[in-house]
Amino acid sequence: KLSEETGEIERIGNIFVNIGASYQELKNREMALMYYSKALPMLIESDNKYGLSNCYANIGGIHIEKKTLSEAENNFTKSRKIYEELGDTLGISRSFYSLGMICNERKMYHKALEYFFAALKLGRQLNDKSWVAEYLLSIGTIYQKMGNYENSINFLNQGLVLAIELSS
Repeated sequence: KLSEETGEIERIGNIFVNIGASYQELKNREMALMYYSKALPMLIESDNKYGLSNCYANIGGIHIEKKTLSEAENNFTKSRKIYEELGDTLGISRSFYSLGMICNERKMYHKALEYFFAALKLGRQLNDKSWVAEYLLSIGTIYQKMGNYENSINFLNQGLVLAIELSS
């Protein structure tokens, strides 16, 4: 009986996440946050670590959009820690990328580069060319903002080559 209840709690938590994601796609951040907030305790109670890490990442994404960067950082950090527990390399790399985006918004360019390079390393390990291209382009953009145009051109060109390869 207890496992059935836990299974139902997990299922309902996942449904709330999916509803939240739909509201997020509709750009209705407040409704998305409401459903994600309903999902969190259920995902915690059912020990659904993967769902929980995704939920935190989704919440972090909304906070980046809202420019509430401390909340975004808090949620992406929680998400990354769970992805690390799970050994989910893709989740970790995307968390690093998101944390880099937060640092970019804060004009903390050196820290953004640290996160983007960490994401790039993992993306290359996974041979995930789409995300590698994104990471390369982000690194190039940061170097441009820092006035390091040689590195900017180098990384932007690498990203461009991959983007062209992916589009053919």
